[in-house]
Amino acid sequence: MKKTIIISKWLLMLICLCIIHTQVNAQYTSTYNNVTYQSTQPYNLNVIYFVPNDVPLDPTYKVRLSTQLFWAQNFYRQNMIANGFGPKTFGLFTEATNPTNVKIILIHGTKSASSYPYNNTGNNVLQEVNTFFNSNPNQKTSARSLIFTAGKNAYADVAFYGLGLNCFAIDYPGFDVQYLSSTGTGADKFRSLFGGMLHELGHGLGLPHSHQTNTENTTPTKGMNLMFYENGTLGVSPTFINRAGCAILNNSELFATTSGTVYRNGNTTNLKNIKTSFSNGSLNVSGTFESNRTVNEVNIYQDSYATPSQGYYKVAWSVKPVGNSFSIAMPVNELQTKSGPYNLQIELVLNNEENSFQYFPFNYNNGIPDIEKSTFVGGSLSLTTDLTGKSYQWQYKTSSGSWQNFTEGTSPGYANFTGTKTNTLNISNVSSIYVNNPDTARVVVTLANGLTEALSEILKYGTYMEV
Repeated sequence: MKKTIIISKWLLMLICLCIIHTQVNAQYTSTYNNVTYQSTQPYNLNVIYFVPNDVPLDPTYKVRLSTQLFWAQNFYRQNMIANGFGPKTFGLFTEATNPTNVKIILIHGTKSASSYPYNNTGNNVLQEVNTFFNSNPNQKTSARSLIFTAGKNAYADVAFYGLGLNCFAIDYPGFDVQYLSSTGTGADKFRSLFGGMLHELGHGLGLPHSHQTNTENTTPTKGMNLMFYENGTLGVSPTFINRAGCAILNNSELFATTSGTVYRNGNTTNLKNIKTSFSNGSLNVSGTFESNRTVNEVNIYQDSYATPSQGYYKVAWSVKPVGNSFSIAMPVNELQTKSGPYNLQIELVLNNEENSFQYFPFNYNNGIPDIEKSTFVGGSLSLTTDLTGKSYQWQYKTSSGSWQNFTEGTSPGYANFTGTKTNTLNISNVSSIYVNNPDTARVVVTLANGLTEALSEILKYGTYMEV
């Protein structure tokens, strides 16, 4: 009975999608093979159906893939709504007279299927797709493309990944959304490939890998993040797109409802400073930035590796900046792993579909991050003592083990130092030399009774790296 209800819900969703497509007021049109297509959005996903010359053309491909694309379009839309971005989704051209059909460009490959294997990274397929667009530039309705390669069965060796502005997926005669709620080996394989297609489409739309928080994982309406590893939960258990992913999509060309924004035209963006602390069981991160583009969102990831990994297990948080600043608290209990190496990643999401992405390595020790008193190249740092005294002097340990006073002002090639004789030492404009050779610092405090006390602590500098 449960499966019947689910099937009915999906069928109703597909029927509703068809109705929506018959009622839209199209502002944009495209003609392909003498058929007029329409869309309400200025930028639309290029959908290509690539057929090697030894694979028979399945006559049902257009109907099957159109139904899947509407399902995917609605899945993305519902997640944008759930994350507060409104009913946005990627644009698709549909037939003006039969809006249940998506515009799918058919390209017959010049070679056999063995010439377009998975390990070719899509190069041979993409070469022929680019040849088509070079000869038919008006058919390219955005910078991003989803390329299906036809196979004889579900196990065909074809490109299946997302690379830059392009993503690749498989198609075969049994690749049909009707199997989403079915049981059996064929249905399991379909769900794996269909979930994989939506995952790779996410890459094609600009999404990186990321992992759900512990709370999201147990929330009935969320579950597994689509951009986690090998998404096979679609149709079986809850699957969603996290806010960090939707924040990126909200600035995507394909999700735009109006034209006018120039996309992928470069940026000059920098983190000006960052502050970290640990309190009430949360890693708190705040900072400021500068950019010649509008920074609409800030995504922060905790990746359980010393340096950025493929990202399958990096847990994502997302926040809207206030002016040129941001602040977020990330509860440690949302992480699966709470010990060992990590890297903190800060992604500034720009309005032109670009981002500024930097990372910083640190460690968790029994659930406590050692990221405090850390900075990055060009950044700043403050050290404060709680001791009250008549005078203060901040010092650093030399390579010989002796202590030297910090000098007020700029130390060429290292950093700027202010407050060297106060309870707070401010270090700014930190250089890469200083970051890679951290000081051990201490403050010598003359107490009210005339005695002195020296408190030492290691400055754990780490370099943020552009990736």
